[in-house]
Amino acid sequence: MRALPSLALAVIVGLGLLTACASTPTPAESDAQPVTAAEAELLAAARFRNFDAGTRAVSFDVEEDGRALHLAGWFDYATHTGYGALTADGAPNALTLWNTTAIAVHAPLSTDAGAAAPLPIPDAAPLDDAWRSAPLAGARSRLHSMLQVIASLGTDRPDNPLLLRQGGALTLGHDSIEGTDVTVFAGPVSDSALPAGQSADPEASTTRFWLDAEGVMRQAAVRLGGSGPWHEIAFADASGVDLGDPFARAAAG
Repeated sequence: MRALPSLALAVIVGLGLLTACASTPTPAESDAQPVTAAEAELLAAARFRNFDAGTRAVSFDVEEDGRALHLAGWFDYATHTGYGALTADGAPNALTLWNTTAIAVHAPLSTDAGAAAPLPIPDAAPLDDAWRSAPLAGARSRLHSMLQVIASLGTDRPDNPLLLRQGGALTLGHDSIEGTDVTVFAGPVSDSALPAGQSADPEASTTRFWLDAEGVMRQAAVRLGGSGPWHEIAFADASGVDLGDPFARAAAG
């Protein structure tokens, strides 16, 4: 596996968090209410639900240096491995593989912009010179940031619901995603308890989560760098998809 050149990736455009034309992704901010104890439990379980599912299908759009990027693939929260097909301005750009610390790219194997990333992962037993790697660094590009965000949305235990309530997590209302009813949450605005009597400002939250009745994440949205437009990440089930851990095999190499 070769190192990527130090530009913003030749084949992909090498985060803060993401940017693109994004629609307003939430119900009216004026409907915001502090989460109840039951809602806090649901929100606290969301990242664990991703981990418990193992692999989730993920997709997002981001604009980078004037190019419209789209990535569709999967993230395995057990091995912290992501993999997908990246297109740029509607044309196949690269197969993209990442974990919490590294990113690697491979020339696309199809000229069809709608083609899914091929499984099993090509040239990955172990990763060979067809893949070029670099550290995953949010400061490098919006794309890197987005990949980091996806990697962060899974954990092997639920979050603390009391801390979510004390930090200002809000419920923004209800919505529907592909026929599934969801509750829309604003993430907490602080890692510590807000001063007594202080209400959280929904505009101060930089995360949004669309959770179904079981607490499964159907969509998330973030503000890159903590400000600017919202950018959405779509999640879906991915039963039967096994990415393995190509980075670990390469390290053992």
